[in-house]
Amino acid sequence: MDEIELEVYRSDEFKRMNTYYEPFFEKLQVWTDISNITVYNAWDIADTIFVEHIYNKEPTWATEAVQKNLTAVNELSFHFLYLDDNTKRIRGGPVIQDIWLNMNNSKHGLTIPKLKMYSAHDTTVSAALAFLRINYPHQPQYASALFLDLYRQNGTYFVKVEYLNVTDSNKPYAYVLDGCPTTECPLDIFTAIYQPHFPETAQVECASKNKPPSGDGNNKIMIIILSLVVVALTAIIISLFIYLYRQNQKSYVQFSSSETVEPTV
Repeated sequence: MDEIELEVYRSDEFKRMNTYYEPFFEKLQVWTDISNITVYNAWDIADTIFVEHIYNKEPTWATEAVQKNLTAVNELSFHFLYLDDNTKRIRGGPVIQDIWLNMNNSKHGLTIPKLKMYSAHDTTVSAALAFLRINYPHQPQYASALFLDLYRQNGTYFVKVEYLNVTDSNKPYAYVLDGCPTTECPLDIFTAIYQPHFPETAQVECASKNKPPSGDGNNKIMIIILSLVVVALTAIIISLFIYLYRQNQKSYVQFSSSETVEPTV
């Protein structure tokens, strides 16, 4: 489990919701033979029952009341996927960053395709909505679509964000983004709002948050200890070398003296 999920599990809001639905989860565990069901992972069951219900294949225990509870838990699951700013930034930031790069390149005259489509899952759509701060607790339906369009009018570039979350209409809902004056948000304002929150490289983002930064007190103490150990080992090696050298010289002198022959007259 990654650090982001651990933060979610430790949050007070998650603990309250998990406690509230605990009796329901205990029943689900009996019905499904799945253990350790929580608000965070119950959406798998809800999604399966939803599809089975479409084809009239749901199990007998999946009554209307059970499905209503599963829907409520499912919406909470998607809420907890993007509980804090870090989850929004890391899970939803990359796709919005890529779209923004295309828009920015177009503004500066670079040749790019006029249309770029992304094939995505419900979690991808929710993550993008969360990063844009327009998400709400729900699971995007099948065939949902998120549109980010770049317009130019009188030399000024605008971004328009629309979300289609129903399958019986072709009219998406246009959002007024937080910080933008209208649904047509000037690209410069869009950039000022979201660019500071784009994620860094994978190497930076995946580094452990609990890892102490370089140069902190713990590292300094460790460096001092290792330095003392190295100095002590060096001193021992030098002393041993000097001792062995002197012993060798002493043996050589004694051997030379024993071999000396006095001259005859």
